[in-house]
Amino acid sequence: MRYPAITLNENGKALVCPHCDNEELTPGDFCIICGNDIINHCAVSPDRNVPSVSLKSCGAILVGNARYCSHCGNESSFYQKGWLADWRSENIKKAIRNASTGGVVDIADLKKTNNS
Repeated sequence: MRYPAITLNENGKALVCPHCDNEELTPGDFCIICGNDIINHCAVSPDRNVPSVSLKSCGAILVGNARYCSHCGNESSFYQKGWLADWRSENIKKAIRNASTGGVVDIADLKKTNNS
């Protein structure tokens, strides 16, 4: 399954601000309208109870659909801000789309959603 992504340019910056939909982004790393960072990067983990995840960000620039850093496992900045839906909710959306188009609801997807 391919998960929805925020479209980025070749430097890893959003083409449209994911927060306010501003399309006039300057060469900087922040939106001039709402002030949000327009680069999806590794963020500090808020969950201090997960031993496999570092509390410190490794600083990696991530792809537009990354909810977690592929280098250290921390959450991404876009995911923390709520701009990317949790992967479990995306599986539910997929099952609903399949059912609405006459397809079959994939029970495995729903089980993954409820058990994780």
